[in-house]
Amino acid sequence: MRFLILAVSYKYSGLCVAGLDLDTLEYVRIGYPKGDECDSIPSWEFKCRHLSGERQLNILDIIDIDVIKMVNNGCQTENYRLINIKEYLGTATVDDINMIYGNLIKEEFIFLNHYGYVGVDEIDEVGCSLRFVKVDDFTVSKYTNMKGNQRLCASFQYNGKQYKKVRVTDAVFCAYPNCYGNSPKTCIQEQAYIMVSLPYDNWSIDFGRFYKYVSGIILI
Repeated sequence: MRFLILAVSYKYSGLCVAGLDLDTLEYVRIGYPKGDECDSIPSWEFKCRHLSGERQLNILDIIDIDVIKMVNNGCQTENYRLINIKEYLGTATVDDINMIYGNLIKEEFIFLNHYGYVGVDEIDEVGCSLRFVKVDDFTVSKYTNMKGNQRLCASFQYNGKQYKKVRVTDAVFCAYPNCYGNSPKTCIQEQAYIMVSLPYDNWSIDFGRFYKYVSGIILI
């Protein structure tokens, strides 16, 4: 599979990676099976040989991978088991992304509504868990969660509708340790492409909300 990386986010001490199959433009999430869930990829493993030597892979990189389709996990219909990262094929430009985005299906909302989550009574209406969208007035800011830890959230406009305080897990913005920096990044009113993802796990089911995550960010 020729795989375009559009999301690299932190998850369970590893990386949750998603993007597009460039031959079909279908959404793909890669990782390792853990029950029915698609578990993370260790950060040390998410590397590939390059002309200048081994390098950490990131958003916009294109790689050749061997994968096996996993069974659907609720709304997560895009999960693939990673077998092997074969080759680094290049890095996409913003012009490339503009062209690809023009060929993607657009919907009125990002997952049914303009809130930061999908309710448990609505999740069966969602047949996917990944959406790549172009947004305006994109702002990333810090907040303190109930445990007293600093986290990032995003607000933006998509299709004329305002989305507020959507959680950010993009590894570069969150300065994921060991490979993507040392301090969180923020921004104010940028135009951006973002990947928005949904979980499907017992915590979300029990809590009654499936929170949306901004798992990949391309400022333009």
